[in-house]
Formats: sequence, C-alpha cells, structure tokens
Amino acid sequence: MGACFVDLQEDAIQVSRLTQANLDAVVCKHMWCKVDKVTEIFQPMWTDGHWYLMVVDVRRKKLVYFDSFKCTTETECRKLAMMQVALHLKSLTIGPKWLSNCTAERPRFSSYDFEKPVVPQQHRLSVDCGVWVLQWMIRGAL
Repeated sequence: MGACFVDLQEDAIQVSRLTQANLDAVVCKHMWCKVDKVTEIFQPMWTDGHWYLMVVDVRRKKLVYFDSFKCTTETECRKLAMMQVALHLKSLTIGPKWLSNCTAERPRFSSYDFEKPVVPQQHRLSVDCGVWVLQWMIRGAL
C-alpha cells in the first residue's frame, strides 16, 4: 500500500491531451502500485493565485481539503476544482492494468465525501500558501 504524489489538476482541465501515451507516462512516472492498493493521493491545487492541498484518502473514501487561507467565497470554486480532479482520476483508472487482480475493486474517487479539517491559517498578507501545502504533504507522507 502506498501514497502517491501526482499533478492531475492541469490534465483534468485540459482533457483533450488525454492520449494513451500520456496515460502510460502517468502510470510509469507516478503510480508505484496499483490503484486498488493506494491509500492516499496528494494533489497540490492552484486556483486564482492560491495553493491548497487535496488529499484523496482512499481508505476513508474522503476528498480532504487543506487550505491555509480559507475564504468562504472561494470554497465552492475550490471544491469544484477538486471534484474535476477526482473525476479525471476516476476516468484515468479505468481498465485492468490499474488493478492488482481481476477481482479488485476500482476506487470511485468522485463519489467520495468532502472533508474540511480545521487547520492553522496564514496571515491575510502572507504569500506562504505553497509552503503550507508542502508541509502538509511532508507530514502526510511521514
């Protein structure tokens, strides 16, 4: 079992680049184990000049939203971006090559519930959101 660090946000937005060669590259570069054995997927997100982190917690079936500068007016937009990534991830993992065996169940990422944990917030004039995301990824991997 393992965690994956991927960058699917750009691909989720530009689905037209989705070719078999791109899929094979994603598999070789990012997937160290089959999708049914993955426990977490860490996806840094960039929306409107701000970094936040999406963690796909496969064990608990949650899309976890870590944001060091939560803004109630932006939350829905950020959740929508996370859902686009979850849908893209679901479409990427169709087919038997992603599963460890023929009876394995493929995760249904887009059906996962959102979770917004309470996390420390950066100062409103700070530009440290990227550092916060990296720290959460390091802590999550440990």
